[in-house]
Amino acid sequence: MRGRLVSPRSMMLDLLACRSWQPLLPLPRGAVGSVNGLPLSRDAFDLHYAQSERAVDGTAAAPTSAERRARREAIANAIEQELIRQRADALAVEYDAAELALREQRAERGLEGDCQNRLPWWRARVISELRVAAIVHAEGWRRPSDAETALVLDSMIASGFLHGEAVVLAEIEVFERAEAERLCTLARAPHADFSALASAFSCGSTALSGGSLGVLPLRSPEGCVGQALAPGEVSDPIECSRARNAHTTWRIVRCFERLPAAQVGSSPIAIACMRDHLAHSSMASVRAALIRRLRRAAFIDDRIEATMSTAVIQVQLPEVLAEVGGRSIAGPELLDEMGPRLLFDAAREDRIAWETEHRVARHFALHGIVRRERMLIEAVARGELTSMQAERMRRSSPPRGEEDALAWARARLAWANELQQTLEARLLPLPEETADRPLRGDFEDIAHLHRSLRRRYPARYMVDDAWIDDVALDLSLDDDREAMLETDELDRAR
Repeated sequence: MRGRLVSPRSMMLDLLACRSWQPLLPLPRGAVGSVNGLPLSRDAFDLHYAQSERAVDGTAAAPTSAERRARREAIANAIEQELIRQRADALAVEYDAAELALREQRAERGLEGDCQNRLPWWRARVISELRVAAIVHAEGWRRPSDAETALVLDSMIASGFLHGEAVVLAEIEVFERAEAERLCTLARAPHADFSALASAFSCGSTALSGGSLGVLPLRSPEGCVGQALAPGEVSDPIECSRARNAHTTWRIVRCFERLPAAQVGSSPIAIACMRDHLAHSSMASVRAALIRRLRRAAFIDDRIEATMSTAVIQVQLPEVLAEVGGRSIAGPELLDEMGPRLLFDAAREDRIAWETEHRVARHFALHGIVRRERMLIEAVARGELTSMQAERMRRSSPPRGEEDALAWARARLAWANELQQTLEARLLPLPEETADRPLRGDFEDIAHLHRSLRRRYPARYMVDDAWIDDVALDLSLDDDREAMLETDELDRAR
């Protein structure tokens, strides 16, 4: 149907070629791989594989994309935890058993409501996190100093995040009002340790950090709770609704300090609170860096990846891909429209498109062609253009060259954008609109124009050997975008 294009990387790119998943192979019966010569057992893989949500519901079979993602996540977790275990053994360090017990207690009373701490995969994940903490401490990691923390607070002020008044807050969150009132009484007692009460009784996600909410602007959604509180004061129980898991909880909040934002960098209380938050966020980045370093230095045999093979296939396009206003859109026109998108991606990442990316590019290309065609039909109907002028506009696209594919792609994209903007300027405002209509603005006017043309000139599209309408094409595009998440994650991991 067309020739090949050559990119500046001397890469031959066929726009009808794409990378496609092959049928899944059975999982290995024995070891699923090895890490630095030590076998990775099927049990280690199943620990994570069993908890993945592979089925749509309790009876439906899992989509293959969900099954592939479950396999990939399970083997990645198993490899990661084995790398961490081996590094901990090499440094002769072990996880903090007392901290594990605290985490289990926290999960037991937490908002998850499903006692995840009783599940083996949850315990394995927490142990791995605690081993990371032991490893990075042994390797010399330290908490941020007061001076480093003060600099971060100053940057928060300079960026405008902290402005006006700032507050240092902590919370205790529980399920029952009676329990909240009991803890409120305890927290208001002289010399009460609010952080210890939060660690011992709170069911909220802040329990492990002593209930700390951090240093907040007084006018922020979290900080506004402190507007009625003086430093050292504890609020009455506040009812909270947790829409995510349908729980109603009660929280009490203590204000540790309230001061002008410009002074937080010199406040010992604010610095101590922010240092804890910085240490937590720093640990997350240190963990990610540790995993990357261990992976680069390791010899990893992943036998799960071999069960999810791919191949490069050639897409077969139908003779007619879309029809609108009596005009048919054929394959060569579609390839010219989708060419820039695929060429830019390939040149940037030096790879061939996945099948789902190819489908998304086709859908966007069809959408763009049909949108311009509707405007040309409308312009001719209004007398803004003659039929001959409209045909010349259709054919004014820059010719495809073999010398520099990306130069052609840029010119083709510029032509399409200029043609669309020219037609939109000719067709606005719509004839049926009066001078006293409400102002909508350029973006809203253009969107309204295309909605009107879509109703006036319905289109149909050939997708998967069936004709579908505009609404079905939109739904199909949404499905393909969802499927692209899997390949996006895979490309990032690689």
